Amino acid sequence: MINKYDLRLMQKAVIKISKDRDWEKFHSPKNMALDIVREVGEMVEHLVWDSNEEIKKDKKRIYKISHEMADVLHGLLLLADSLKIDLSKAFWEKIKKVKKRYPVDQFKGISGYACKRKLEDKLP
Repeated sequence: MINKYDLRLMQKAVIKISKDRDWEKFHSPKNMALDIVREVGEMVEHLVWDSNEEIKKDKKRIYKISHEMADVLHGLLLLADSLKIDLSKAFWEKIKKVKKRYPVDQFKGISGYACKRKLEDKLP
């Protein structure tokens, strides 16, 4: 059975769209990275100024955010293709590193700056 949520299938789909339209020539690593930043900016526009509760209650807004997130994923998949990065492999390698660097027993309930300070305190 084909899993339509498989990252490789998603990547093949965006590559096909690009090939069919002769857009590959525009998909340099720099262009794709800048496009990802632009798309993240469009997503963030739907999040500013309102509370988390207001955002989570607004189904129309969540729908728009989901499409902006899909645009970000689209760009990431094309960037990965242009750099010959296996994004699934990179993701699972990163998860492994995060688990090792931030053991649950030492970092549970700690976020952001506090994590950074805790790691810095371990340095000689």
